[in-house]
Amino acid sequence: MASAIGVISGLITIFLFARDELGQDDPPNAVLNFKVGLDGTNPPAGIDGGPLTDAGGNIPDVRLWNENGGFIGITTNDNNNCGSGADVCETKVSDVEQQPTYTLLTGNNDAICLSWAAITFPGGQQYGCPLGNWAQECANNHGGEATWYWSNIFLELEEGGEAPVPCAWVDADGDMPTTGIQIHWPDFSPGTAGDVGTSFYCANNFALRFRFDEDPSTVIRPARRSLEPYENKQYTRLRKRFEKDSRLVKSSVAQHSASELCNAPTSVGPSFVSYAERAFCYMPTKTVYPFCEEDSAGACWSDDDDLVVVKGDARIENVPAMTFNQTLSW
Repeated sequence: MASAIGVISGLITIFLFARDELGQDDPPNAVLNFKVGLDGTNPPAGIDGGPLTDAGGNIPDVRLWNENGGFIGITTNDNNNCGSGADVCETKVSDVEQQPTYTLLTGNNDAICLSWAAITFPGGQQYGCPLGNWAQECANNHGGEATWYWSNIFLELEEGGEAPVPCAWVDADGDMPTTGIQIHWPDFSPGTAGDVGTSFYCANNFALRFRFDEDPSTVIRPARRSLEPYENKQYTRLRKRFEKDSRLVKSSVAQHSASELCNAPTSVGPSFVSYAERAFCYMPTKTVYPFCEEDSAGACWSDDDDLVVVKGDARIENVPAMTFNQTLSW
């Protein structure tokens, strides 16, 4: 059995799931499975509300990143559906060669209510997250805004017995406000971060983040950082030559990752915009900036102005000045 951190009545709870329930690992693919809320489920006695309806819908799109923030891949599911009460709702991201520790699920136009999400890495490691439990806990006790409902999907408990888990809505066309869910899978593995309490998982941070912006496409990590220059004489000469490069590359290719470029110690070349990742790599300092549409405050990339700007009331020191004289579109 594998296990995952959840919450019941405000207390950290360990849920169990059978490894064979998620199927075998399928290298070089990452396999994701969801459990969908069951239509007709009513709230517990004494709580107002009608039965759950239209819980089935479009499978979320899936984007994956490695632990260092390097973009790995994407699969879209606009025309792929899972019905109400689906116990195994599967999708895959192909050609995954690294551990996809960060995942972003984004809704499509037919809203779906997800009780549970799980992933099987290409190497066979499996992780799970009871999304509905966390949506309920964070909304009820920590000021969260994710929408959820009772679902009558049952998960096994480590302490014995089973418990029903609510489902969390995700959508794209505005019927439901939650547009995406970021998960950092290792944080839901017991013994990894389970002793930090429910407030950690409801802080809308890198571990679990419910999104409400239009078509989100990036994830946040514990802290942004600039890489120290790679200590190699030939690389140092190349890096200095490109420091004043006034070209800007903008790419719509899904496999082109700005964060991977910035995180690579020996990468050299012009600064780079990834539309798939919605991120900008400023090569002179090897710093990654999200698109301003993805960030509520702080330093971010304005694609209209081709500049890093400061959004909101944040005070950011050392925002780089930049001027690009040539834009290359890929």
